[in-house]
Amino acid sequence: MSHAGIIVFLFSALFSVLLWDLHKVHEMSVIIHDDHTSHWIQMRPTDLAKWFTPVDICMLNVSSPDTDLYQFRKKNCSKLIPPKASVPLHLTCGIGSSIGGKSCLPPLNTRSFFTAQLRHPLLGNASNQLLRSSLREFAQRSKPVVFVGDGISKQNTDALLCEIMRTDLVTLEGSNGPIDANYTIRWKASILKLDVHYMKLTSMYDNGENEVAEARRIRRARRKALSNSTNSSSERNVTRVALSMTLPAIQSRVRNIIESHGNGIVLVVNVGVWYNSRELFRTELPDLLAWMNELSAVHNSTVYFRETAAQHWNHTASGYFDKDYAEARWDNGTCTPVGDATPGTVFGIIFGAVWHSLLQ
Repeated sequence: MSHAGIIVFLFSALFSVLLWDLHKVHEMSVIIHDDHTSHWIQMRPTDLAKWFTPVDICMLNVSSPDTDLYQFRKKNCSKLIPPKASVPLHLTCGIGSSIGGKSCLPPLNTRSFFTAQLRHPLLGNASNQLLRSSLREFAQRSKPVVFVGDGISKQNTDALLCEIMRTDLVTLEGSNGPIDANYTIRWKASILKLDVHYMKLTSMYDNGENEVAEARRIRRARRKALSNSTNSSSERNVTRVALSMTLPAIQSRVRNIIESHGNGIVLVVNVGVWYNSRELFRTELPDLLAWMNELSAVHNSTVYFRETAAQHWNHTASGYFDKDYAEARWDNGTCTPVGDATPGTVFGIIFGAVWHSLLQ
């Protein structure tokens, strides 16, 4: 074969591989962006009343993005608060609010997921109260629940606490810090209790102290320059604050929890959104997965590894990122689908695809 023929052959082979790779990326992207609408159905008013309180249903009428949710509830929905109920009404756990202080941005009447339920006869039946029975079982087994991950995991923690408060007679006590939260659920008229923990993990081995310290140093230097101050305080070392726990720190904390309970834990992990490098993610994720496997195999724990899901974009009904909206609006937010920032990468790959290639 001539040199020209070899070059043509190699070019054709490389082009075929490229097309195959892009095809696989597209396939994975389709899987990732499948919002599973076929598994959901819109609820009838009678079903809606089984899942939500009258106050919640009232809040679903919020139609303006400029609405103050607190004032709307006070003016339009407060009269629906029952004077007596078998389970006390916790307004911080209603639609439009959160036990963790994160509110759902209006409008609420366009959020179709509020009014949808699963088609599954068991999971879609409000009367089954699966969360209530599951958490009672964990409490009976003295099996704490531990959430690990970024803000999504924190919201999962808040949602779990809210839902048990909405469906059972319990009290809640504990603390909520910037990188961890520790709560105890206690059932009234019972000795049952369940510990629920959240541990923030946005980077396996870097807790972000250097990043925070550098940002603060720059801010102080800028203020000094603008004020032409001679105050030497801006030159001093700033207090280092952690943005995240590290994986070794979380492993140590979980080890102590297991030793104090003896029956393992229920671990729910959702990490990865903060990684901008596919290369770094591929390097560090196996450490996390190996640890989770060890917890399951050796320490009698139940572990769940959650893939990164759709983010909470308030301008789409499904919560998925809308590129056209982002380009058309100046206030489209600071969070965008993460591309692959690994040095030397030619084609940006939608971040979620990395999960599938890793888990395969």
